Amino acid sequence: MGVVRGITVRVGELTDVYPEALEFGYKMAIQGTELAESVITIEIVPLSATCNGCHRQIRIEKMLFICPECGSPDVNIERGLELDIAFIEVDDEEESVEGAQHGQD
Repeated sequence: MGVVRGITVRVGELTDVYPEALEFGYKMAIQGTELAESVITIEIVPLSATCNGCHRQIRIEKMLFICPECGSPDVNIERGLELDIAFIEVDDEEESVEGAQHGQD
């Protein structure tokens, strides 16, 4: 089995997850485990929506849920609520050993 080198987590702007707290919690949780040498990377997902008035994709800023193009407050949030593990980086030790053995033939 491979060794986990790191994980990437996507955190939406509208979640109540603070990246610093997530990173701290991860570091505390992995102490003394097989993941102790792994790192966490946090990607912030901007808050965006689709306006139901003018049908444009808009970026929501300063928590103003109003379309900056047409002024409509009728918007559907499209992104910014995520809390996902996006990637897990794994080194496959067996593959590395096999590759080294084949290179010596």
